[in-house]
Amino acid sequence: MKRFWRVITGPGFMALLALVGFGLAIYTAFFYEKKPHLVFTSSQPAKVFDIHRSIGGLEISYGGEDLRGGENNLWIMTVVLKNEGNAEVRKGDYDDRDPIGFKLENGQLLEQPSVQSENSYISKNLGLLRDGNNVRFAPVIIEPGESLTLNLLVLGTDAMKPGIVPVGKIAGSSGVDVRSAEDKTKSGVIRDLFYAERWWVQILRSLAYTMIFLIGGLLIAAVPQIFAIPFQARSDKKKKAHRRSQISHYRPGHSLSSVERILTDLYIESGVRPLRDAYRGLTDIASHRKVLEGFGASLDSAQVKLIEDRYFSPSHETSRRVRWLEEKGFSNLRVLSFEELKLCISQVKELCVHLGLSLAELNRKDADDDFFEMMRVVNRDVKITSTTD
Repeated sequence: MKRFWRVITGPGFMALLALVGFGLAIYTAFFYEKKPHLVFTSSQPAKVFDIHRSIGGLEISYGGEDLRGGENNLWIMTVVLKNEGNAEVRKGDYDDRDPIGFKLENGQLLEQPSVQSENSYISKNLGLLRDGNNVRFAPVIIEPGESLTLNLLVLGTDAMKPGIVPVGKIAGSSGVDVRSAEDKTKSGVIRDLFYAERWWVQILRSLAYTMIFLIGGLLIAAVPQIFAIPFQARSDKKKKAHRRSQISHYRPGHSLSSVERILTDLYIESGVRPLRDAYRGLTDIASHRKVLEGFGASLDSAQVKLIEDRYFSPSHETSRRVRWLEEKGFSNLRVLSFEELKLCISQVKELCVHLGLSLAELNRKDADDDFFEMMRVVNRDVKITSTTD
């Protein structure tokens, strides 16, 4: 959990968030399209009278036309006009020469449609102009998500069901769509996500949605960790108190050396891992120093320095651990003699004996060590390949 928290609060993740925020700001300011989108949704026409066998003496007519013996029938339809866009339709968006409305096909509109809406403003201010089978709407403000419902009474044949064709134009939209109530392939959410007048906007949206998905995934993964932080902090506090109690019994009545003070502070703060890193770093640099001092028996200091620089420099991992130890307060380990390094190692061992840690525990590798070793091998192979090429 600590490693995950370090990633979340690290500069790399913060830079990623800043980059994503900058990209979303540019997308929102220059490419994100806020526009209205009107859609007619028509229900399947239903027959007012549906009699499958004749009944003597029963006559059904409308306006003097027999509906039993003739080919015509009465149909009722429900048409819903909804703004499925992300911007309102304003009065100034309507074209006076081509008002929004619809045309009825395969039938005859018998009456003025009735209007229903949850918005009292629309019910009160929407004016309908009917001209035969054409119905036009007076300009009215329709906010995103708002709708109105029209009930139609249609005279048509049994052979062909009546339908509607949208007409008219509003600013900022390519036109008015129409769909049936049974059509589930064009939901408003899907359309809002993927509809655009210009194809290249989809590329930008794809990038933006991908980044949002990644950030959302990271946030979802981080939420359980955030809730676990108080419990983890309490557990860490108890462990730290236990480690402090252990150190309080280490060499009572004796003053600790500078190396021992650094080691005990590291143990209290972070547990066994710093002691393991300190031991491995000290043993690696001590082995390196022992070999160089062996060369010094027959070579001068300039020759030894040349050998170290060209053929026997410390490994990357050893250098990393030595730098870490020096940052924690150790003297410049790279200039200490082999005997001085041995003394430091013995102090690490003495502390570990007091804590009940074995030599095998000091040499145990963590998952991080395996990762660093893997990266070292990969980098080495890359360098060899580059040199060969």
